[in-house]
Amino acid sequence: MKTLAVDYHKNGYNCSQCILRALEDKFDIEISEECYNLTRGINEGFGIGATCSLIIAGTMAFGLFFDDNTVKSLRLKLIDYVNENYGVLDCGKLKRCDKIGEGCLILVGDVANHIEKLILEELGI
Repeated sequence: MKTLAVDYHKNGYNCSQCILRALEDKFDIEISEECYNLTRGINEGFGIGATCSLIIAGTMAFGLFFDDNTVKSLRLKLIDYVNENYGVLDCGKLKRCDKIGEGCLILVGDVANHIEKLILEELGI
């Protein structure tokens, strides 16, 4: 999913849309255009630099595969991963993080890769 998500980001999709598009391609599932439309308002930390929409999109992605309890568990694992690797969860602060650079491309790819890893592990693949 990493390369797919980065390519979508380079082509103008917002962070959450990149995750969903990459998920759709990687797992050969169909996500309706309405679902993509739902992500219009959550990019750039809800427009105020709050929670990174990659975390939100990852949680949405988990919901396509798993039950409530599993989604909650995977959501926490994703949050822990971002926090442990980047030290923050907020979009505005992440954009200023020295580890990211290139307008979040590295972060988009890294988080997409981790979302894929969590899904595959939970599916036992």
